[in-house]
Amino acid sequence: MDYVRKMMNIRNVLPESLLVIIAIVILAVLGSIIFVVYDFAFIRDVVTRQDVDVVDITVGVGIITIQSENELHWEMIEKMSKHKMKT
Repeated sequence: MDYVRKMMNIRNVLPESLLVIIAIVILAVLGSIIFVVYDFAFIRDVVTRQDVDVVDITVGVGIITIQSENELHWEMIEKMSKHKMKT
């Protein structure tokens, strides 16, 4: 019975440095999985919200935000000019 109790305690089986290494590896794998899932979800959202090719996404997200800001800017200018024409 004493042998089973020793085997149940994992610190007696593995040294602490090995446990730390295993914990770091597990955290790294989980982090990379979460990052990949988030990255694919972000790319899918960008593609579905705007007509942008995947090539544009690889160039950089900054270009997409600049393009959308420019479109909003021109829409505001058009609305202002239409409003001025009415008055």
